[in-house]
Amino acid sequence: MGPESGEGPNNENIEEGFFRLKIVGEDHGGNKAMMTLQYPGDAGNKATVCFLCESALALAKDIERLPEHSGFLTPVIAFDGVLFERLIAAELQISCETMEK
Repeated sequence: MGPESGEGPNNENIEEGFFRLKIVGEDHGGNKAMMTLQYPGDAGNKATVCFLCESALALAKDIERLPEHSGFLTPVIAFDGVLFERLIAAELQISCETMEK
């Protein structure tokens, strides 16, 4: 069911890959904005591992800074700004710009 051990991308492909995600939103007044998320490294390998590890580190090292919620939570609710700070420090780039109508 999937690749055998050692059949995945090589280190060069993992390091040279990247992802860039552009999200466009519009409010009820017709105002538009575009947010761009960008990370160096293959999205299916380096980025995913980084995001999972930073989430685990937030739970292990920043537990006192996390909100006191319980249940099934999205990362935004579960980690509040802690995960955002960690991901920015780990090279995730985020920008937002308004767009003309």
